[in-house]
Formats: sequence, structure tokens, C-alpha cells
Amino acid sequence: MLPGQKMHDAIPQRVAVQLLLALDYAHTIGVIHTDIKPSNVFVLLEDESLISASYLPATAADPAAFDPSTKSWLIKSQPIALYCPDFKLTSEVNIALDDWGVATWSNAHLTVLIQPVPLQAPEVLTWASWGSTVDLWNLGAMLLEATRGKRMFSGKTPPDGKYDIRMHLREIEEMFGPFPKLFLDAGDPEIIQDCFDEDGKVKHFSNFSRPALESPWCMEGLTHETSILLSAFLRKVMKMDPTKRENTM
Repeated sequence: MLPGQKMHDAIPQRVAVQLLLALDYAHTIGVIHTDIKPSNVFVLLEDESLISASYLPATAADPAAFDPSTKSWLIKSQPIALYCPDFKLTSEVNIALDDWGVATWSNAHLTVLIQPVPLQAPEVLTWASWGSTVDLWNLGAMLLEATRGKRMFSGKTPPDGKYDIRMHLREIEEMFGPFPKLFLDAGDPEIIQDCFDEDGKVKHFSNFSRPALESPWCMEGLTHETSILLSAFLRKVMKMDPTKRENTM
């Protein structure tokens, strides 16, 4: 989508609806995407002349891309930075979910390594069994990043910023509450023992805190009504218990 950019506050809802439609279809036919991230969500061009009339003439040719055998230029795919639809006209904004190359079957997983690490569902982090609802968590975790420029989770620890799964789980715990016992029982025993105490709380980083999901930090720039709707949606698709996540279609 648009890295580092914030969209009109009506856009998150439209993006979410269209992604849910894509996932609803995929899950109905037994396919799990497993790799939902901002770079796999594309804003569709309504006017293709933006490429031929505006973008190509303003783009310098790369001599190294010339193919003497065909006397043609090979143009690499790259972002069209100048394209920006009128985000006030939300009915004109359409998106597509791309890159199904690492998708898997619901009943026969092709790999156990799925999802970008910061966007991984809790059951993926703890090596529990997983199904199509990992896509719903993935969508929710990605939505703020794609539309508001806010990354929900990073797992980075001070002072060097190295990733630590325990910090990642602590971030999730802070935002969505304690992990249910049934969820912990389903995870890999070694990971659970290393990351959680006997009360089911993340062992480390007890002094870490972060703003609530409904806070201005997460919902910066949105109207109060829109922030309430968005946070409620995220709480539906990002429930700790994978079986209780709602497609909401």
C-alpha cells in the first residue's frame, strides 16, 4: 500500500471489508493465505493511463535493461509513488490481496513457517496447531500498519532492538489481555515453559507497558466514531482463542 502514509479515516473500513471478502472466498475453498502484510496489499489503478501518459515518460530509462536481441527495454516492476486516489471518495478505492505463493491448504499444511514474524498469530508463535483463522489475526495486526502507519508488535527489546519472542508475547498480552489456559496448554511445552510463569503470564518484561488499543497512539488521526469501530473490529479478529475469531462478514 502506501508505506509511511496515513489514509483518510474511512479507508481502514473499506480495506478491511475487501480483505475479508478475499479471505472468506479463500477459506471457503480450503486455502489459507499465511502472508498478509502491507506489501501484499495493492491499491488498484482505476485509470491505466497513469502509467502510459504520466509515469513512463517521467521515468528515466535504464541502459542496462536494454535487450539487443529484441531491441526493447525491460521495465522492472516498481511502486508508482505519484499515484494517490482521492481517499475522500472511498467508493473509488479498491484493493487486491496479492502474493499467494506461500498459501497453503486448510487440511494439508505445506509448511510450518508462516507469516511475517511481527504479524504472527499467537498460536504460530507458540507452535500450537493452527488453521485459517491465522489469516484473521494477520489481517488485524497488519491493518493499523497499512492504513495508520502504526506497527502493533515488534518484539524488539532495549537497548539494542533485538527480537525476543517473550517481548512479542508481552506486547500481545498488554494489548489483548492474559492468554487463556487452554491456549497455553495447546502450545509447545518448551516454549510455554520458557515464556510463561505458572499463572499464565509472560515471565519477562513485567515493567513493559503500552497504550491501549483504543488509545490515540493506535487510532491517531481518526474520528472518535471511526476509532471505536476499528478497535472493536480488531478485537473481533484478534481474539487469543483462534476458534473465537470472527470473520464478521
